[in-house]
Amino acid sequence: GDPSSEMFDKHYYLTQILGYSSSGLKGAIYKGWKKISLEAYNALNVSTYYGIDWGTNDPFCLVEVKITNRKVFVKCLVYEPLIVWSDTDDCVAKRLCRLGFTNEKIICDSAEPNSIMRLRGWSEDELPIEIKMQYPQLLEGFSTIAVKKPKIVERVKQLQGLEVHLVDDPLTNKIWDEYVGYCWDTDKNGNPTDQPIDKNNHGLDSLNYVTYTVVR
Repeated sequence: GDPSSEMFDKHYYLTQILGYSSSGLKGAIYKGWKKISLEAYNALNVSTYYGIDWGTNDPFCLVEVKITNRKVFVKCLVYEPLIVWSDTDDCVAKRLCRLGFTNEKIICDSAEPNSIMRLRGWSEDELPIEIKMQYPQLLEGFSTIAVKKPKIVERVKQLQGLEVHLVDDPLTNKIWDEYVGYCWDTDKNGNPTDQPIDKNNHGLDSLNYVTYTVVR
């Protein structure tokens, strides 16, 4: 179709011609995701991983992801900009301590290599005694991994092939809102591109880092 024509159906063009999926939003990228109760999620005894998408002014997002076969279950643990936290260098590490993290595998956006290395541990002389007593895990560090990021389209297509369930709670519903609004970008003339919009995707990215690393 001709985008300039009054008869041009953009939704049809995106979904039927280009093959983009739709969940009610024109050009929506993901579809068919479901919600799961916290009780049902907690009862799942399957492999568990964690994902981080960094954010200072944008939301920093930490997700817990349970995976079995090609089914993915997601709970959001943190979703807020780092700028609202009181301290800087070790604020993420302290939050991980308060959440009870020890040696769990945390798959991180590779855009912040210094932050990833920093989370792997502090030396004795770097921390005041009161911090070492309050947060002893800082000396041991955390098991952080920098995701090997391919092009965003490759990660998106991989996640499209999985069955995704999001916990139905206030924090994880922020990721549900991202899912509902996540669509393919358009150019200045309104024509569809092969790139997703680059906004409101922090939870989706943190999930995406986990699935692309773990699921094959």
